[in-house]
Amino acid sequence: MRRSTSDHYCASAIAALCARAGVDRVIISPGSRSAPLVLAFHHQPEIECLTIIDERSAGFFALGSAMVTGRPVALICTSGSALLNYGPAIAEAAYQNVPLLILSADRPEELIDQGEGQAIRQTGLFGDLLRGSYTMPRKPIDDLARSFVDRQLNEALMKLTAPPPGPVHINFPFQEPLYGICEAGVAPRWIAREPVDHSLARLGWDMTEDLAGYERIIVLLGQGHPGPREQKQLARLAEMSQVVVLGEATSNLGIEKAITCLDRVLAGMPG
Repeated sequence: MRRSTSDHYCASAIAALCARAGVDRVIISPGSRSAPLVLAFHHQPEIECLTIIDERSAGFFALGSAMVTGRPVALICTSGSALLNYGPAIAEAAYQNVPLLILSADRPEELIDQGEGQAIRQTGLFGDLLRGSYTMPRKPIDDLARSFVDRQLNEALMKLTAPPPGPVHINFPFQEPLYGICEAGVAPRWIAREPVDHSLARLGWDMTEDLAGYERIIVLLGQGHPGPREQKQLARLAEMSQVVVLGEATSNLGIEKAITCLDRVLAGMPG
């Protein structure tokens, strides 16, 4: 049985490719212009669709979800100023190397700067905070145009997770009608890639042996997301009698003998 999807090719293609790329959660902030994206993802059973009305809240929810799972999370919003509300979450994702995929609906290019409501210059809106920024063609009508869309979307998904991972924005100008449904046709081209380890901290050697000859050692960790391997290595360090492992709240340490509230320790020390 063939599944249904949006009759806008760019919307159906990104939903299908996200499922192949391991994007299994999308956070939707409703709006009429984004209907093709919502319909396409709704008919993609591998992907969980959640609704958060406020875009700023949606952005931070997606950011937290990606940080906890280590997997990319997508955001969908309508056209206009709605997109601007993702800004704070995008900045955090850029500097914390979090794979956040921003999918914004847009008005056709011919309606920008023509006095139309909810029509702003969305292309390139977030500058160098992004790992990649793309605007899809309004309506790819032949095989050559659709092949171009497939290449662009594959490239965007690669940049989303390639070291260092981070936010990627894809802008979709949609022309009415917006709510059409059709049977999914030929699947968009998928370019296979190697799995990516999203762990941001890497300790590539056995530090317990290298540091054994030192009398007093402080290991200080800032903001990060150490994976199981790194947590195990840090736990071994914390067991050493001459080592103190310190981290701030955003270091995400799960080690029993580490001090994870560094500010409180410093506040209690005599001046």
